Amino acid sequence: MLKSKENTLASLVDSSVEENARLAEILYEVADTLPQARFEKYLQDHPPSPRLIYYLMVKAQEGLNREKKLRASAIGKNAAHALHNQTGGSNDKQEKIRAVWATGDYKTKVECALKEHEKIGMSFDTAKKALRTPKPK
Repeated sequence: MLKSKENTLASLVDSSVEENARLAEILYEVADTLPQARFEKYLQDHPPSPRLIYYLMVKAQEGLNREKKLRASAIGKNAAHALHNQTGGSNDKQEKIRAVWATGDYKTKVECALKEHEKIGMSFDTAKKALRTPKPK
């Protein structure tokens, strides 16, 4: 089977993206199944075309770009969570307005948000949104 993949790889002509994609798949399979020295010898005997090399470079760059975006996204999410979770952060303020509401001193959530939002240091709308939980019993 390995020989047939090597023969297929050697016989394919790279004139389209589909052919390059198929050729690349076979190349990856051959690379995974051969020891490095044998694969290097195979590449010397059957050098890839410049078009295939370009195709593989583009695909590698796309993968690197995708990884870079994922890494940047994770860093941003972690930074946002750290900011919101710190003392005096938005999560802390939401807990405070909910604790005030839980005392039962106000008849409505809107009244609670209206009278307490400035003391806690949040906008009226944000305080109202933080109180979108069921009324304590």
